[in-house]
Amino acid sequence: MNQPQFEQQAQYSNQVQVNPAVPGKGLATASMILGIVSLVLFFSTFIAIVCAITGLSLGAVSKGLGFKSGKSTAGIVCSAVAIVVSAFFFVLIMAMGAVASIPY
Repeated sequence: MNQPQFEQQAQYSNQVQVNPAVPGKGLATASMILGIVSLVLFFSTFIAIVCAITGLSLGAVSKGLGFKSGKSTAGIVCSAVAIVVSAFFFVLIMAMGAVASIPY
């Protein structure tokens, strides 16, 4: 008896394809996180301004490395807004302290 001849099946390799690292992706994520944290902590002006300046610089560096994504843009925008809001809150607190110290 002749047995039917089957074609050989395609051989599959067990190699895993790894995506290449994108420069600036981690910096963009850190920028976005720091921008959001600085927005949440605007009432603690020192911490918020430090986080916002760090987030702003990381977002700018990630864009400079060529990572054009919404994460880096969100980090830059959130950080800039947090700087403005924190500075306004700081001025407001100082003005309230000055008004409270005026003798009547």
